[in-house]
Amino acid sequence: MKDIERAPEVKFWCDQIDIYENEFRTWETRSRKIVKRYKDERGENDKSVRFNILWSNIQTLLPALYAKNPIPNVDRRFQDDDKLGTVSAQVLERAVTYFVDSDDFADVMKQVTLDRLLCGRGTAWIRYEVTDQSPLLSDDEDDPETPESVQYSEEVEIDHVHWEDFGHTWGRTWQEVRAVWRKVYLSKKQLKKRFGKLSEKIPLDFVPEKNGEKIKGAGEKATVYEIWDRESKKVFWVSKSYKDLLDQRDDPLKLHDFFPCPKPVFATLANDSLIPSPDFAQYQDQAREDRKSTRLNS
Repeated sequence: MKDIERAPEVKFWCDQIDIYENEFRTWETRSRKIVKRYKDERGENDKSVRFNILWSNIQTLLPALYAKNPIPNVDRRFQDDDKLGTVSAQVLERAVTYFVDSDDFADVMKQVTLDRLLCGRGTAWIRYEVTDQSPLLSDDEDDPETPESVQYSEEVEIDHVHWEDFGHTWGRTWQEVRAVWRKVYLSKKQLKKRFGKLSEKIPLDFVPEKNGEKIKGAGEKATVYEIWDRESKKVFWVSKSYKDLLDQRDDPLKLHDFFPCPKPVFATLANDSLIPSPDFAQYQDQAREDRKSTRLNS
């Protein structure tokens, strides 16, 4: 990639992303090896017989950690005679129940749990989607701008953020983290829908790969970082390949903790770093016993 002269704000966030990537590079490399072992990806000429203890453990732990959706329970903090509060709690509980019962929620939570078991960190991300279509004008000649009807809807969506696509600013504990981000890969059409005419200037700098080789026919995409900064209460959209901010907005959700994601589900952590230690690291020496199985079957 050619060096580009970035705007100060873009440079700041690109530097923060680089700091994260340098700090977590060893963990990511280790996690890729664990995933490869879990899937038992070996060469076609490898005829050895092994017992994949990692796969066996994950298949046992996954349904134990997430067997079914939780049952929402929304209640008032103080049990006083408040009819409005009671009805409000019932409405919220039904809304949450509907959200949790959706197929996407269960799938996302299982993906988050699998990331936690394999790599030591699982992350979910909440999106607030608004559909707002232009109103139809009234036939009233005296007031032609009065809308006849407005089609409007609000939805909450939940996404799984792959362990390689999530990041955050430096912090020894989650409380010290200033900003979080996720990488989103957008096609040309998706860029135009999201950023309008600006999309023509955003380079397509990503091609999906498998085992280090580009996937033919997958198409080029743009890597866009969606950054939530708790300090400024702003959200930024940045591309490392473009000099200016793609977009920025004031706090769109007004959440108590600002971030659109809960604290990730971590494996082993100490109080000096947020780099998790995958569970497999704790018993990898015992996992080498599968080599004995190979010798016994030879």
